[in-house]
Amino acid sequence: MKVKEIIAIVDDLKPNKFDDYTKLKWLSDIEKTIIDEVINTHETETAAIEEITDLEKELHADREVYIHYLFAQIDYNYFEFERYNN
Repeated sequence: MKVKEIIAIVDDLKPNKFDDYTKLKWLSDIEKTIIDEVINTHETETAAIEEITDLEKELHADREVYIHYLFAQIDYNYFEFERYNN
């Protein structure tokens, strides 16, 4: 699934004040973790870890991973720690 599709789903399900650039940064953080801690530990060739700058980029993991991660980041940055911890 593409970055822009993840952001659109999150914005529809959880309206928020954060711009696409901020969500792109958060998605880049989790994508780097997925590549480093999952993909590169199981593949013979390591995948490059780079900052996501394109809304058209295809992501590696299931969309639910990214949706829940963005939900958590939104809750954390709204200081809704009870929701963030769930």
